[in-house]
Amino acid sequence: MALFEPIFQALEDAGVRYVAVGGVAVVLQGHARLTTNLDLTVDLAPEPAARAIETFIGIGFEPRLPVDPSGFADAATRQAWINDKGMTVFSLWDRADPTRSVDLFVAEPIPFEELWARSEVVALEGTQAQIASISDLIAMKKLSNRPLDLDDIEALTTLRLFVDSDLSVRARAAAERGRLKVQRDDQGRWQSSKAWVEDCRLSRHERATPPNKKE
Repeated sequence: MALFEPIFQALEDAGVRYVAVGGVAVVLQGHARLTTNLDLTVDLAPEPAARAIETFIGIGFEPRLPVDPSGFADAATRQAWINDKGMTVFSLWDRADPTRSVDLFVAEPIPFEELWARSEVVALEGTQAQIASISDLIAMKKLSNRPLDLDDIEALTTLRLFVDSDLSVRARAAAERGRLKVQRDDQGRWQSSKAWVEDCRLSRHERATPPNKKE
C-alpha cells in the first residue's frame, strides 16, 4: 500500500470524503492479490467534487484524456462524458510516477452517502484509508462481473463469514472440522480473523482442485 499512502494522506489533509473500492479495497479487506490502480468514489456534489479533483491536480495527477479536469465537478459535463465517451471512471495518472493511477467513478454505483455510512477506516503504515464494506464491494463486483471480479466475490464472501459479533453457521462448521482457526474474545464469543479466514478459503480451494490440475 506504500504506493497509495501519499494519495490517502493528501485526501485526508484536504478533507475530501472518499471511499476506496476495487482491488485496493479488496486487499485492505484481507484478500491478498495484485492491483495496479486505485479506484475511488467521492461525493459528486459540486464543491466536494471540485475539492477532490483539485487535490489530485495538486499532487501531480492529470487526466489520461485531453479534457479539462475541472469538468469532473460539473454534473452536466460528467453526463456528457458518459453519453459521448462511454466513460464509467475518470482516469488520472501521475506523470512523474506512471505506476500511480487513480480512477474516479463519474456516477455513483451505490449512493455515496450509503456507501460512506457503511465504509470502514483501515490503519496503514503512516496514515489511514476509508474503504468500502465487504457487502458493498461484493455488490459492486457483481455489477462489473468480470472474471477477476468473480474471483474477488468468492474471496470476499468467504471473508464475510466472520464479520459481525460472532461466527456464522458456516464458519462454526468449518471451525468444528478444524479447517478454520478461531478463538474466544473477552465476552466468550467465538471469533476468527481475516487472515485465518483467507487461509481457510485457500485450503478449501486446494482440496477442491483435482490432483491433475495442481501444479
